[in-house]
Amino acid sequence: MRDHESKPLPAASEGAPKGVGFGISEPGEVNLATLTCKRPTAKTLRFSQLSASRQVLVRLCQNINFGQIQDLHVRNSDPVWDPAPTVLSEIKLDIEEAARPESELPDFKLSSQIQRLMHRLDQLTDGRIERIEVREGIPRRLVLTSRLALSAARRTPPCGDPV
Repeated sequence: MRDHESKPLPAASEGAPKGVGFGISEPGEVNLATLTCKRPTAKTLRFSQLSASRQVLVRLCQNINFGQIQDLHVRNSDPVWDPAPTVLSEIKLDIEEAARPESELPDFKLSSQIQRLMHRLDQLTDGRIERIEVREGIPRRLVLTSRLALSAARRTPPCGDPV
């Protein structure tokens, strides 16, 4: 059985944009002007190839270890940290949890799950991730929210009647 608790985004850490990070001592806001526009491609395999905002997401998953990130907004295919998402941590009381081995490394090969998450961000472009479920520091499941394009809505109305 796991207890759930909600906590704010962690404070600054190596590799995160100024004002965002992973300790409790330095909460802050992200200056979107400082974020780079580097986006992963099919060949992206390493953490260092991600934009700063995407690196923050990967580090946050590692820091959570077990839990969820809720209500994460995405703009131009990058996570947006203002407004901050809600973070739920699951704490196992019956065993000692270990941090991911790459959480201390400045660069590492991205897991297939993280690569798939980055691909989904590219596809989403602008929208909201309702929930990212994190297990062992790796994103395992997503629930996405996006807007239906008006032209698509005209072609397939929910009631089946012509618009």
